[in-house]
Amino acid sequence: MNDTLFLYRFFIKDALRGIADKPFLRKKSGRVMLGTVIVGAYAAYIFFNVKSVADMGIKAGDVNDSLLNLTLSSFVNVMTIAASLMFVFSQASMVITNRALFFAKKLPFKNKEVSRAQALFKITLAAVGYELFLLCAFYGIKLIAKNAWQWIAVFLLLHMVFIVTYGILNILLQLTVRIFKHRKASTVYFIVVSFLTMMHFEETRFTVDYFFGRSGFQYNNLLIIFFVAAFVLSSIVIAFHLLADLREIIVFKPKFISVPCLPMPIRVSWHLKAVLRTPHACITLLLFIFLVIARVQWGTYKECMYSFVDSWPLTGVMFLPYCDSTFDMRVMNLHYGIKPVKEWFMLISTFAIIMLPTLAVGLFYGSNETVLYYFMGISLCAVSTLIGFIFPRSKGGMNEFFSALIFMLVIVMLIILMKTSWGMYLSAAVFSVLIYVFLNADRRLSK
Repeated sequence: MNDTLFLYRFFIKDALRGIADKPFLRKKSGRVMLGTVIVGAYAAYIFFNVKSVADMGIKAGDVNDSLLNLTLSSFVNVMTIAASLMFVFSQASMVITNRALFFAKKLPFKNKEVSRAQALFKITLAAVGYELFLLCAFYGIKLIAKNAWQWIAVFLLLHMVFIVTYGILNILLQLTVRIFKHRKASTVYFIVVSFLTMMHFEETRFTVDYFFGRSGFQYNNLLIIFFVAAFVLSSIVIAFHLLADLREIIVFKPKFISVPCLPMPIRVSWHLKAVLRTPHACITLLLFIFLVIARVQWGTYKECMYSFVDSWPLTGVMFLPYCDSTFDMRVMNLHYGIKPVKEWFMLISTFAIIMLPTLAVGLFYGSNETVLYYFMGISLCAVSTLIGFIFPRSKGGMNEFFSALIFMLVIVMLIILMKTSWGMYLSAAVFSVLIYVFLNADRRLSK
């Protein structure tokens, strides 16, 4: 057990290497500015969230059991989705560096101890990400908790949801790898889980919520049923992991892949190539295509187009690897005459062009919030680029996980901001200005 804890601490220290080593974060002013932006964004999210709940004027004692049951089911469904995404991010994006693996394998540690340390390390990261999502949703628990015991029951229930979801997905991952015995089996598994999670978020969770809303159960009885079921399943999952011989899956990912790039205007081609050459972009586009195809099968063509309008902005996540893709040649920018203001202009132009499909399709089909979704897409592209600057994947094993986690939290905040058009326009302007600040600071500090 001591060896496991030693390796666990070593993996954490090695993964954190590079987060604070970025030129922008070496100075106190950079750290203060980053902290101010994060705290300000979270404060704005809490303000709009509290204001929305206050405007509804809903209290748990003012609604009937049917609405309480539906809301409880919705909470469980959303947190199940969050737990599934945390599993995928911790397993697929959390890459233990070759240096750490070499250290663990060469020194006299048993393979079982190394595997346990890796598993503990990844579940810790997933739990931290899940807690951040729970923190964002915690204020809403007042809608389904009328007294102290209900608060405690809901709080424990949502934590057991994480244990059950993570444990079951990990068991299925182990079975998939052992049955197919192919090095790409885990990658396919993560894509399938991500796709099913997105489909559940888009479609099936509403069916589940309405089922429990019409079930006729008293709210207290349904809460007890959920709690007992989650307790039993979490106990089974924990016992299985303790007794079974589960080996941790090690994922190796290439930094670039060969992708043909069509001739483009010179001002956008360099940035698109830096993004499209990464596996991250290919998987993002693949998942989006699968989601659109599924929506065509489940609904009408017009509904699919409406779904396209509000889903395409999420492809802004493709810009997360931008900084990492251009990291090695960034010091040569001055020699090529690429000043920060020029790179900033090219990036903003690229964001605007990438998000044109949302604007075109939305205006053609008369979507009411087309312009808001367009600026939301630009905001997400800018946020992805900023996060990539702060957490470059090649400079730390945990950077990619933190990047994906922060991006998801920003999505939640932007969805809240969509209730006020000025909030969305302001966020797009602020994030765009921050990109220039980061580019300028990175150029000055890297000299």
